[in-house]
Amino acid sequence: MINYFNKYLHGYKSYTKTKEISGNRQSLYLDFYPAIQHVKSGKPTRREFLGLYIYEKTKEPTGKQYNKEQLQLAEQIRRKRENHLNKLEAYTGYELEQVKKAENGKQDFVAYFKNYQINVKHQTMITGFLPIIIL
Repeated sequence: MINYFNKYLHGYKSYTKTKEISGNRQSLYLDFYPAIQHVKSGKPTRREFLGLYIYEKTKEPTGKQYNKEQLQLAEQIRRKRENHLNKLEAYTGYELEQVKKAENGKQDFVAYFKNYQINVKHQTMITGFLPIIIL
């Protein structure tokens, strides 16, 4: 029973896998365990396709070199994603708040300010009061 729970304490695991596609090629993708949240849809997913391809049974030296470079690139992406996912679990509530503030600082100020104005107008319409900003 303890071993069952210990595997969840170590965070996310990811593996580089291949899927056969047309043209004697294989598509490289990452397989995550447990499932991660998809960036666009917000739904849980286990796979992230990298848009990288390797050739199946190539005997040419250039093809072998290409496959080797693509596999190395896929492995670098896998390590980067896994580290990023596991770092999020290691943060405390305060650290997560600081990360969100840093990400907000990187976004476009004009878009942020327009969104802020919309929220202020909406809040003023609902409550009849302007929000108080404390710096």
